[in-house]
Amino acid sequence: MRPPTKASLSSSLMFVLMAIALNLWADSVPSLANMAKVEIYYYGWDVLTRSRISLDTIRKNPKIATVIHDKFEISEFVRWLRISDMSQQPDRLSGMSATEDPRLVIDFFDLKNRRVTYYASRFRFLSEDSRKSRPIDDIFRRRFTFAENGS
Repeated sequence: MRPPTKASLSSSLMFVLMAIALNLWADSVPSLANMAKVEIYYYGWDVLTRSRISLDTIRKNPKIATVIHDKFEISEFVRWLRISDMSQQPDRLSGMSATEDPRLVIDFFDLKNRRVTYYASRFRFLSEDSRKSRPIDDIFRRRFTFAENGS
């Protein structure tokens, strides 16, 4: 048997390092299927503001705040949100788009309390960085309101 060459050692080492990095990355990105709780903050679809509000402002001043702890309810809520239908928005820069005015914030937390955030404007459901989105309709908007006028 021949001793390993430098090239074979270096490719083996590279493979091991890539496997470790992939494992660490997978552990650091929470899966929505394994969430421990969901916090929902609704500000109002038709509320007029003087300036654009932040996700933190909605979290601190919601009209309605809801927390879901049940695993089945969380999985059904994730299915209903149709996150997989969100499409990549290549023209959007990192950070919220100036054209999207948030009105709803949805925070998913895993067992390690890592948060994954989505938000909705009156017209779109978006990832926190606004790079993925999909249109929403009245059915989506009514899901988060209790009052008849929905504002």
